[in-house]
Amino acid sequence: MKKAILVTSFGTSHRDTREKCLDSIQREVEEKYGSENVERAYTSGIIRRIIEKNEGIHIFDQKEGLKVLKDKGFEEIITMSLHILDGIEYSKLDDKFGKISKPLLADDEDLQLYINSDGLLAVMYSKKLSGDTYLNIDYVYENGFVKQNVSIAFSKVSNFTVQAFINQSKKRGYVRTADEIYRSIGGEEPPRKSLVSKEEILDYLKDYDIDHAWLAEKSDQILYTYFLDIWFKEGSQRYSKENIGNLKVIYSDTIGKE
Repeated sequence: MKKAILVTSFGTSHRDTREKCLDSIQREVEEKYGSENVERAYTSGIIRRIIEKNEGIHIFDQKEGLKVLKDKGFEEIITMSLHILDGIEYSKLDDKFGKISKPLLADDEDLQLYINSDGLLAVMYSKKLSGDTYLNIDYVYENGFVKQNVSIAFSKVSNFTVQAFINQSKKRGYVRTADEIYRSIGGEEPPRKSLVSKEEILDYLKDYDIDHAWLAEKSDQILYTYFLDIWFKEGSQRYSKENIGNLKVIYSDTIGKE
């Protein structure tokens, strides 16, 4: 039985990240199993469209990738998933031609959605590094902007997100302390402030084999798969992830944007 591998990921619009991470993984698979037996696919439609528009490169979705390999005569096609979470994008994968590998999310990672009646929307990703130290990537809608934050925090909830909650409570005429907010989310106020500068963060993450490319890919996935998907399903109906209208995203200095 002829077998093939479809290396499938969420994808990323950052060219350097694609070359260092996703393309590098694909090359390793091709070296082991033969390039003629391997294709790639991205599940994110918006990422594929951005790449095609900016670079003129068409990247298959999983359905296209499976068809191309099937047309080459492969009878079994393994979808090698590089997805982090068993979430919306992973659920799109079709197993009719072969097995799908499990998502990569480890036990030390967590993703939380927070929506309150005052209109605040936050998506909070945390990865436990050691002890009570976490890598946090957050997106918070506040003052008409989606603000991204990356930090090394000594709690699963970053100072950035807690401050956003405090700011909103002040606008509503009442004041919540940081300790109250940490406890309402299920934690305790950490003993020290988060590390927030790009230099501090990247230097700290070296010991965990996490670099800028990894952060860029992860932040893209959180923004497009979770935050904007929820935003356009539950909020604005005039626009979509392909056309976000006047919704502005402010990126952190650590990630930046090409």
